[in-house]
Amino acid sequence: MKKETYTEVSTQDLRDRLAEMEKDYAQLKINHAISPLDSPAKITHARKAIA
Repeated sequence: MKKETYTEVSTQDLRDRLAEMEKDYAQLKINHAISPLDSPAKITHARKAIA
């Protein structure tokens, strides 16, 4: 999401999005541990999106 859109979104929506991103990131890590992902870069992109 771009910087300008963060100011337009409410705090609760941002927290909900962050929780969803963290859940997706955890699921990616679990899936990658079980069987390698076709694109491990997805893990890196998810981690950077959370940051």
